[in-house]
Amino acid sequence: MNIKTFLVHIKKRLIITWELWFTNKYFIHFYTKTFAQAGEDLIIHYLFTELGIKKPNYLDIGANYPVAYNNTYYLYHRGSRGVCVEPDPSLIPALETYRRNDVVLNVGVGITNESSADFYVFQVNALNTFSKEEAEYRESFGTYKVQKVIQIPLVNINDLIKTHFTTKLNLLSIDVEGLDLAILESLDYELYRPDVICVETITYDEGKSAKKIQEILDFVRSKQYVIYADTHINTIFVSEHHYPHLK
Repeated sequence: MNIKTFLVHIKKRLIITWELWFTNKYFIHFYTKTFAQAGEDLIIHYLFTELGIKKPNYLDIGANYPVAYNNTYYLYHRGSRGVCVEPDPSLIPALETYRRNDVVLNVGVGITNESSADFYVFQVNALNTFSKEEAEYRESFGTYKVQKVIQIPLVNINDLIKTHFTTKLNLLSIDVEGLDLAILESLDYELYRPDVICVETITYDEGKSAKKIQEILDFVRSKQYVIYADTHINTIFVSEHHYPHLK
């Protein structure tokens, strides 16, 4: 090795060392950080890696915050793109700032033919819901109260997918506080079958009495999905036709 080749080699090693130890690439390679509530994003990323899908697209219904407690930000950070649906207008500026390469929609997902619906806004926006029954149930604990009720436009989930996805939908993430099952039931699985579904499957409770929502588990499995993982809060399903190919 002559001196010129040696210097080029040293330069390359120094650049690699800088990138790994002093930039965000260090965290990507050696420190995998979860942004989701219970590590769901890391499980989802691992699952898509096993499926050979490098940059899965996603439909995030009930996106809430753009980074913290978000199931899709880790994928976004690694180059994936998708659609973030969030009915709370106060959360849209942050989503548009931190998810500027995603499509951000300030709408709700409707389960009827109505074009808009009442949206119950709490002091803590993670509790917001379109369900009056769910809002009253959450108020019954006495900790949080509905601050206001606003009208939000609604879009059908099938229309969302048809409009914004020109290729197959890879990930459907749903967290809509009380209407998760209804939205899943409204999806046309023959036309728009996601590879992976992540959905909240636990009831709201401020103590230690929260229960798994068996109806959601049973319904998604009836659509030929297999439970791949469960974090107690969320359940991650993979389409049955993929399951035999997983390690």
